Amino acid sequence: MALSGDRTWIAFGEGHTAGTGRIMMVNDASGAMPGFFSPAVAVSDLIENASEQVFGLAVDSTGATVASHGTQSYFATIADPFHLRLQGMYDSFDNGAGVAFHPGAVGYTSAASDRLAFVGSQSGFIEIVDIAYYLNRGKLTLKGNLYGPLRASRPFPGDPPNVILKLFGLSSTGLVVIDLTAADIKPAP
Repeated sequence: MALSGDRTWIAFGEGHTAGTGRIMMVNDASGAMPGFFSPAVAVSDLIENASEQVFGLAVDSTGATVASHGTQSYFATIADPFHLRLQGMYDSFDNGAGVAFHPGAVGYTSAASDRLAFVGSQSGFIEIVDIAYYLNRGKLTLKGNLYGPLRASRPFPGDPPNVILKLFGLSSTGLVVIDLTAADIKPAP
């Protein structure tokens, strides 16, 4: 399950199930009754065509883009009438864990410093992906293997001034907190 930063889009699905995992989305901008539910055709188009499981799911800050991590990482637009239309893929790790967007990401039109996704693996790595060009902008090596969701946040008030982002994940030894600096991220094209 994933939620946009502005809390208007909710994405959910079957996750790590046998066969193909589905992703469905609901828009609830007004707070009364949801205004939009993913149609069956769009749900089938995004992941079922790839015929794979979904290990991670993320929605950007305004609900412009959804990311799903299966054997690759898929990025799709959320807007209607082309709901869940695939925009690009990144050949990420096949063994899945979570995926998260930079807290300032607003689709592929974000500033280069914000248009990032973080893709976790069960092999102890997190890849940093540019969501406009679908290429690698860094790789973080961890001591343990990740499983489950991955989350990104801005630095906390007490963090050192060089920390620009924080990543949170789960490993068999507990919570993993990663402080990212500008040096961890390759320049944008």
